[in-house]
Amino acid sequence: MKLDYIRLQNFRQYYDSQTIHFSKSSERNVTVIHGENGCGKTALLSGLRWCLYGRVDLPDPDVLINERTEQEASEGAELQVSIELKFRDENRDYTVLRMVEGVKKEGKFHPLNNRFTATYINESGRTVEPKNPQSMISQILPKEMAPYFFFDGERIDHMAKREGSKEIQTAIKNIMGLEILERGISHLKDVGKSFSKELEGVAGAEMQTLMQEKQKLEDSLVALRQRKNQINENISGLNTDKVDIEDALLKAEETRDLQKEKTAHEASKLELQEAIGGKESEIKDLCSSRGYLAFVMPLIKKVSSSIDDRRVKGEIPAGIKKQFVQDLLEVGKCIYKT
Repeated sequence: MKLDYIRLQNFRQYYDSQTIHFSKSSERNVTVIHGENGCGKTALLSGLRWCLYGRVDLPDPDVLINERTEQEASEGAELQVSIELKFRDENRDYTVLRMVEGVKKEGKFHPLNNRFTATYINESGRTVEPKNPQSMISQILPKEMAPYFFFDGERIDHMAKREGSKEIQTAIKNIMGLEILERGISHLKDVGKSFSKELEGVAGAEMQTLMQEKQKLEDSLVALRQRKNQINENISGLNTDKVDIEDALLKAEETRDLQKEKTAHEASKLELQEAIGGKESEIKDLCSSRGYLAFVMPLIKKVSSSIDDRRVKGEIPAGIKKQFVQDLLEVGKCIYKT
């Protein structure tokens, strides 16, 4: 989903009609909304959610109309609050409009009609108006996923903390469609238990004993997995606490220098561990390529000693002996090399 523009009319802090165009440049693709507290930044964020899902996450969520608009209107005047949002998704341009119409009565705005419409331009260039626009929006961006796309700074801080990790895990599962698979697995387990109970009613004594043992093992496995998950969560929490403590030590004047020294030593330790790992790898390579020498050295020494003895006796290098030449002359033979 890429936002094109949002047009707010008499919504909370936005008097009359106000339009914000979002950057669509491939290079300068960030739109920054800056302003003082209370000027409408959070209201703009909530307006996006209200336009798409009809929900306002602000104090006094039932109060939609701009206060100035309400005060300036005469008694019995017809008023309206609306937000129009245009965005692009999957090569389609969508325009959605949520509007509340009402009248001013006894000095207050009283809603009468609520409307929500949506249109999109299909691949052939025709404008299509779906029969169920809310269902269409839910398919593009489910309401449960909206908090992870439209959120403020406080939300970021919450998501970064340990207690926000489960929400992020749930969001990832929703995006990847894993939640449906988990439900299927859970249902299959329930069906398996149902079949096991039916089988117990018709199984013999030996089969029942085996099934009971199987159930005990499965229960034990579930308990061990839960224990493992709890330990992993504790480890994750302790690691987070460790990081927080180290940050606090760095900020404290009394411990800042010691903490920096500790950090430097830890970095040096990691470098040494990497160097040791490299040397261990070299040793393994040497053992695999030349390790056989440790087993053949006794034989090499024995052969070397035998060669040295023959060399002392003049047998090595052998050469051509005088007696050999005389023998050839006596038999009248000749040897030559071509």
